[in-house]
Amino acid sequence: MEQVLPEGKLDADILRKSLERLPTAESIVIGPRVGVDAGVIKTSSDYLSVAVDPITFTTRQIGVYSVAVNINDLVCQGFRPVWYSTSLLLPVGTTRSQLEIIWEDLVEALEQWNIAVVAGHTEITDGVNRPLLAGQMLGVPLQDLPLDPANANPGEGIYQWRPAALEGLALLACEFPQAWERLFPELELSYFQNLLNEPGICVWPAARELFSTAMPSALHDPTEGGIATALHELAEVAGTGLVVEQNKIVWPDHSEEIFQKIPVDPLGLLSSGCLLVVYSEKQYQKLGPAVRENLRRLGRLTANPGIYMLDSSGNSRKLPKFTQDQLLKGFDFFKADQ
Repeated sequence: MEQVLPEGKLDADILRKSLERLPTAESIVIGPRVGVDAGVIKTSSDYLSVAVDPITFTTRQIGVYSVAVNINDLVCQGFRPVWYSTSLLLPVGTTRSQLEIIWEDLVEALEQWNIAVVAGHTEITDGVNRPLLAGQMLGVPLQDLPLDPANANPGEGIYQWRPAALEGLALLACEFPQAWERLFPELELSYFQNLLNEPGICVWPAARELFSTAMPSALHDPTEGGIATALHELAEVAGTGLVVEQNKIVWPDHSEEIFQKIPVDPLGLLSSGCLLVVYSEKQYQKLGPAVRENLRRLGRLTANPGIYMLDSSGNSRKLPKFTQDQLLKGFDFFKADQ
């Protein structure tokens, strides 16, 4: 029987085999591979980083989303975002005011991060049933060589900046406001909806602060599949194992109460805005106290290939990996409650 691919991220093995078939060139320093979200090109005088991402989980603030997630992919390789291009597909029946809302969000996000637009395409088509925006970001290096997570080493510490699952909770609150208020009448709906903007899902402020003090060995921003899948990807690219402590992972306020009522595993919930940082002890010591306050040490990379999580008693279990983001389970749960 023909294999039907499930919704969400493509299976890592299928993706890896597909990527191996793509043509390459000597000028491509870092090409497409599982766990690496932006490529690097060597030009005649410098390096250029390129990232491409569509926005598929939501139709709200897709301009803000597109700019943020593409920035995140670049800065995780030590690049400053400079140029942006986009393809915006809109369904038949889209009104002028609906277009203006998308455009206003996009322009505001680009201006916030001082990014120029190079090219784009906008079309009304019956090929989509909701707005679909795919963005491309290009950037220039912040140091002599790209930040390649393959260079991270066993023994180096893994740190977290900003809570995990922040994005997933915000999307659930935005997409299902009435069901959310019925389930959590004591929690302020607008607080969770606004997590997309404050603290936001762009990691450039954190990366900029880190780069200005001490370059890390690797950065990775958890997206689909949550912080657990991002940790797997980080170890896979580095060619190491890892051990993290479950009780060290930072979650948004009220998360314990929320996840007792929503049948999703927060480890696999969409987590843009969170940042995983790998530092050698020598580089970490260069960070000032204010920067260290924003970093929580989760664990370390290991020479052994296993990927484990320790509970509060010190017992270890394999860290789960999510091929399908838990947000989809959250969507199903809230749809059933409508």
